[in-house]
Amino acid sequence: MRYLRRQSLNRRGLTDRSVSVDLSGEIIMDRPYTLQLPTGTTVDRSPDTTEPTPGTIIPGTYVDGMIRYNSETAEFEGRQAGAWRSFRFKEPTAIVRQYLGQGDDFETTFGPLTPDPFTYTAASEVLTWDAEQMAQNLLVVNETIWQIGGTGYDFTVVQNPSYMHPPGSVLAGDPYDPGTYIKFTIAIALNRPVYVYHNIGN
Repeated sequence: MRYLRRQSLNRRGLTDRSVSVDLSGEIIMDRPYTLQLPTGTTVDRSPDTTEPTPGTIIPGTYVDGMIRYNSETAEFEGRQAGAWRSFRFKEPTAIVRQYLGQGDDFETTFGPLTPDPFTYTAASEVLTWDAEQMAQNLLVVNETIWQIGGTGYDFTVVQNPSYMHPPGSVLAGDPYDPGTYIKFTIAIALNRPVYVYHNIGN
């Protein structure tokens, strides 16, 4: 009978043999210490990533299952379903209440939302969630009435609306600033305040 030894990843033995691979291909770390993950900025995610001009990020060779520490965002992140996502920890995120203004019997679009709920992982990558999901994860209050978000309900979420404030509104004819907005299905009544609560359930 032949005795098969575990294969050490440190064949030269200059330091120790605490990391090895067993016969089934499992990686074993048998020391009670820590694992140092790769650390770098967003543009350092892959050696194939280049930044030819400032602010332009070209995705490198990414594979689902990658993990690293992003020193630019101070977040652990992993590659999941074709996008980079930050790890979420058990501590709750502080709930933020934002005042969006008062109704005037004409306006249906309020914003922009701060912080912006849409999270881009990189310039050419997909959103981590879509507008329908975002509408269902915001708490919006019209004076004292809770609003239900989502298609067919009280409001939806729109990004960078290109239309103007409606005729008759206080800001009639003015364009909307870039950003993410709450769009109600009907105009908000005169003098009714609108609030949005961020980070509910985070």
